[in-house]
Amino acid sequence: MDLPEALQNPFARALPVLTMLHKNGVAHAAFSELAQHPIALRRFSEALITSENEIARKLAGYSLGYLDGVGPEEFDGMLKLEISRAKLGGPTEEQNAQSTVEDLVFSAVRLIKDGRGPEAGLAFLERIVTDVVEERRYWNSSSYAMASLMNADNERYQDLFQKWSRRIEGPPPEHESNPNFETEREWRDFIKDGTTNQIFEMLTWEEEEAAKMKLRPDGRQVLDDLIQALEAVAA
Repeated sequence: MDLPEALQNPFARALPVLTMLHKNGVAHAAFSELAQHPIALRRFSEALITSENEIARKLAGYSLGYLDGVGPEEFDGMLKLEISRAKLGGPTEEQNAQSTVEDLVFSAVRLIKDGRGPEAGLAFLERIVTDVVEERRYWNSSSYAMASLMNADNERYQDLFQKWSRRIEGPPPEHESNPNFETEREWRDFIKDGTTNQIFEMLTWEEEEAAKMKLRPDGRQVLDDLIQALEAVAA
């Protein structure tokens, strides 16, 4: 990762803190603050996605949900990087790619939920579902994407839902994770019954949990140092 020298130490110190918050479902506590410094957050996101650390790349995917003015090209750029890594890195990198794309899906839903970039979010979710429908690539988060599209606009995505439903009734793709479409069919049944808001509710829960927590003094200092360093470089 090619970071300016002024960012290397703050970045290295912040990554474990953000990783811990993300694993506990409360990364919103940090990224909602970073979102108040949009130029700095964009710089941080660009650095994260180039990292060899798979957790950093998950955080990069997660961070897109907090940026204003995000376009489809930013989602596509991260997606292409993960696909390239997966092709070169074998099963481990394929698993990492699936995990990063899951965070990209969550970010797309956040943009829709918050009304800050709904069309970019919808376009990415549609891309993930279409990849599976047209057998271009298997994504284990297509269920999340499909449900969220239907939650956003049931009529608009009804045709895509029917195509996705037919695909997951067919033979599963050859893939390192050996999918059997069982999970996808469960989600299809939820969608048919009108339950489509799972990811929206998950993000709301994360926000509520993050609001209850307070960073420890050392974590607080690490986040403040990161913001200060990012702002200095972005200036």
